[in-house]
Amino acid sequence: MNSGITEEDVEQISTNKNNILSIQQEQITQNQNITKNASEISDIIRKVYPVYGIRINKNDTNPDTRVEYLYDAVGMTPAYMDFNGGSFNYGSWADIWFIKNNRPVALKFDGTVDYELDHTDFTKKLDGTASDVEDSTYAGNFMSEMPAVYVKRWEDENYNYMAFCEKPYDSNYLAQAHTNANGTVNSAIYLPMFKGWKDSNNKLRSLMGTYPTGNTTGTNEVTYASNNGTGWQIWDKAKIDLLMDLIMLITKSTNCRAKIGNGDCQTYNASDTTNYGKMKSGYETDGTTRSASAQFYGSEGTGVTNYGKHHMIAFYIEDLWGNRWDRCLGFNLVNNVYKVKMTPPYVLDSDSTYQSLSATPPSLTGGWLENVSSGVYGDVPTEVGASSTSGFANYFYKYASGYRLSLFGGVASDGLKVGRYWHLGYGSGDGSWGRGGSPCYTAL
Repeated sequence: MNSGITEEDVEQISTNKNNILSIQQEQITQNQNITKNASEISDIIRKVYPVYGIRINKNDTNPDTRVEYLYDAVGMTPAYMDFNGGSFNYGSWADIWFIKNNRPVALKFDGTVDYELDHTDFTKKLDGTASDVEDSTYAGNFMSEMPAVYVKRWEDENYNYMAFCEKPYDSNYLAQAHTNANGTVNSAIYLPMFKGWKDSNNKLRSLMGTYPTGNTTGTNEVTYASNNGTGWQIWDKAKIDLLMDLIMLITKSTNCRAKIGNGDCQTYNASDTTNYGKMKSGYETDGTTRSASAQFYGSEGTGVTNYGKHHMIAFYIEDLWGNRWDRCLGFNLVNNVYKVKMTPPYVLDSDSTYQSLSATPPSLTGGWLENVSSGVYGDVPTEVGASSTSGFANYFYKYASGYRLSLFGGVASDGLKVGRYWHLGYGSGDGSWGRGGSPCYTAL
């Protein structure tokens, strides 16, 4: 039976088939070339912008041996505070971009850098003239300028992994701490050199010579920060996670206190009904000017007289832990479920823009933190059972029911429960002498 298909038709079909196969092969070759080129580009980026990594052994509770260097960090010497000598030893890290390009500045309310402070004497500008660091009439705040850092976090059954790069090595590297509400990654963010103090204009300030303001609510603190102008807010989880993970990286340890200092955790005074023993920013407990201005500084480990009665400094930020709790955006506990948001805009109490995590909080109400879960949501506590010298050598506390907003860092009455200490026990409306907010700036 004649199908109506001629020899010419058959020949044309064969030709078309060959053309299609040729096109498919060309496409495959192009895809292979694209993959090869992408790999070559990644290799170039890696050579220009090294990747520094660590992994944390979940099955090892020794803070120092549980951390292993990865990628370009292999062979580097860890940093630490020389408590006897009174200075910070940078090891191999002094010239790495997030250390070298981190600087103390006077930041105007509109986000303009006015001038740079002397790195070892904050009462002076970099040129040696007097700064305005204690002047409450100055139209700005004193801030730590932190360059952009791209981070990749992940985990498996036995390890937490973290990798850091100056530029995104691939799409898994995120600069969440530097991302603004419009989704733009800023080249720098500005973090408070001093604990937040509320001035007479209801602005949350970062000034030396002030006592950290307490007895405020989360709502108040967000308002006071925003009164500085557009781009101002209180701390958020992404910024705190970045700093604490970088401290683990450079010290190669999960015990931040042992490597930098305990901070102010033993000055509580019940008879001081105004400040309850909080330390004045930039001053010692005896009223004299703080003994050191520095990028990193700490004093007095356990067993030393008067330990816990001095400020600590990391990345030019005084009291990153200790002295007074800091309220934090982006990390809530709602009926024992973690709610996380790693970029602005934020609301105080969780809404639909917050991610509900499958990672579960420790079953106990409180305890010494042993392990965390790591991912695009940063780091969240999952297991307690360590001690003040093992695991993360720090505390965790929660209240399982209701809406709980995070506090970070610890307070003057906490003893060694300061450092990487997340406290999820209070609502956004709760206030006391030991809880408050501090101003951060991210340009829009």
